[in-house]
Amino acid sequence: MKRLVVTAVSAVYFVISAMGGILFPLLMGMLTGLNPDIRGTISSLANSVMYGATTIGSWTAGLLYGRFHGFTAVGTFAAVSMAVSLFVFKGSGWSKRNETLVARHDQVSPTRVV
Repeated sequence: MKRLVVTAVSAVYFVISAMGGILFPLLMGMLTGLNPDIRGTISSLANSVMYGATTIGSWTAGLLYGRFHGFTAVGTFAAVSMAVSLFVFKGSGWSKRNETLVARHDQVSPTRVV
């Protein structure tokens, strides 16, 4: 039974890591595509925010680990943080606005593949 739980948890972590690895370059591409003239600034700011949030998350996880004596609270914190970030992203409507901008750009300057 314990081996099955470890296998299931490993599979979940693999999926989370794979999705994060796929989404990061896509989101960075969408962000830098907003304004090509300042894509370096956008990329730098996005990375700064990401590393700042990682620092705060690690600090919070350390406090939770020390207070609750284990990784259960840390895992719960990570799951809640991921869910909140997903809902904030979906609720912002940013992906819909970006799709509209891309569609509008394609109408103005269609690309032809010969």
